[in-house]
Amino acid sequence: MSQHESPEVADIEADIEFHWNAGYDFIRVAPTLAYTEHWVATRHAYAAGSPEERQRKWAMAHEGIIRTEDDFERFPWPDPAEATYDWIEIASEITPPEMQLATSLKGGGIFERAWMLMGFEAFSFALLEDPDLVARLIDRTGEIYYEFLRRAFEHNRVRFVWLGDDLAYYTGTMVSPEFLRKRLFPWYARIADLCRSCNPPRAFVFHSDGNLWQVIDDLV
Repeated sequence: MSQHESPEVADIEADIEFHWNAGYDFIRVAPTLAYTEHWVATRHAYAAGSPEERQRKWAMAHEGIIRTEDDFERFPWPDPAEATYDWIEIASEITPPEMQLATSLKGGGIFERAWMLMGFEAFSFALLEDPDLVARLIDRTGEIYYEFLRRAFEHNRVRFVWLGDDLAYYTGTMVSPEFLRKRLFPWYARIADLCRSCNPPRAFVFHSDGNLWQVIDDLV
């Protein structure tokens, strides 16, 4: 890196070089969106081959930041209009024409971020005890993702979205397929419509861990 080159440029150049040499024709760049942290940080001997402990962050499993309607109203929801899209702008300028850009929001998909804000245990109880709060949480998160993508697609080099949203375990979905179809998948459909409406159309790449056979037809 030269003395006049920013760390951001150097990072993206290294990313481009790695992806190109690995045979990829794209790199993934993500805007910075000011989401309040919803993780528990702890020290953990993460590597089996090393006794060194490292700082790791884990989603709160029991009870999260949002527990009630009042918590929902007080939560500092991020504004996609205030996101920092510098990474996309820099990458658009220096990425070779043979490569394109993918984008996403780091820190979880729509379903992941919704349950992480509540804690999975509290989220699961709320599915039965306070379904309106869960619906508001999914919808607000979906609105943020949709608007972020709409703004990201204003950069012509961004040609597809990579949405990672882990929905399932080894044996099936984490919540009922009926809930996913009613509350979550309509947001995926809106994002897909947004991708199709762009000129040129953008691709929609979806990733999830686990066994999705119960809902695979809905996703396809």
